Amino acid sequence: MNDWETYWKEIDKTGKNGQVFWDTDAEYASMEDLYRFRDHMDLNLPILDLGCGNGRQTRFLAKHFKRAIGVDVSPSAIQLAVSETNAEENVVYRVFDAVDTETAQALHDEFGDINIYMRGVLHMIKRHDRANFITSLKTLLGTRGTLYQIELASESILHLRALPEEVFARIPKVTRRVGFNYAERELFYPDAEWIVLAQGDGVAIRSIPLADGKEDAMPANYLIMRQRITNPSEAPGE
Repeated sequence: MNDWETYWKEIDKTGKNGQVFWDTDAEYASMEDLYRFRDHMDLNLPILDLGCGNGRQTRFLAKHFKRAIGVDVSPSAIQLAVSETNAEENVVYRVFDAVDTETAQALHDEFGDINIYMRGVLHMIKRHDRANFITSLKTLLGTRGTLYQIELASESILHLRALPEEVFARIPKVTRRVGFNYAERELFYPDAEWIVLAQGDGVAIRSIPLADGKEDAMPANYLIMRQRITNPSEAPGE
C-alpha cells in the first residue's frame, strides 16, 4: 500500500501526455474489454473496477451498468478519482485493500454480489498475498458475479525491457512484476472452484501516447470466470 500511496500522491497530471503510463482513453481499454465480457455478466449487478486509479475506466463502465464502484488501495488515487468524476451519479469510490479479506466482506455486505473488472492487477499482487487476494475476489463475486481479468502475459517482461529508457523510467517499479499465463491458472483459479466462461490471448494492454505520439501495446491475455458454487448456502459472502 505504501508504494502505491507514494506513487499517486505525486501525480498531478492524468490522461493523454500525463504521468500515468496506463491511463489511456476508455475507448482503447474498457470498451475493447466490454465487448468480451458483456454477454457473460448480469448487467443488473454493480461492476467493481479493482485498482481503479484515477477512475477513468470506472466512469466508462458506469455508462453500461446500473452502478460502478471504483476501488483502490491508495487514498490519494481515490481522492483524484473523485475530483475527476462529475455527473456520473452511479459511480462510487472506496479505498480498498484487496488482500484484506475482512474488508472484502464489508464491501460485499454494502453492495451484495458484484461483477469485477480487473485490468493488469494480479501481477502487482505479491506472491505471498495472492491466496488472500483470491479469497477476497470470491467474497465479492458471491454466487452471481462474474470476473473479467485482463493481465500482462509472461512475455511482456521482454517487451518492457526493450522500451526506451525514458519510457521505462515512467513505469512505477511496483508494476514491473509480470506476468500471467494460462499454465498458471490452476494455481490461482482451480477448476474445482472456478468455471472458465471464455479466455483469449493475442490481446494487448495499451498505454497513453509516448513521446513520439504512439501508444505502447503490451502483450496480454484475458479470462472470464465465475465461481463454481455447489452449495449456494456455503457461498462466500453468505
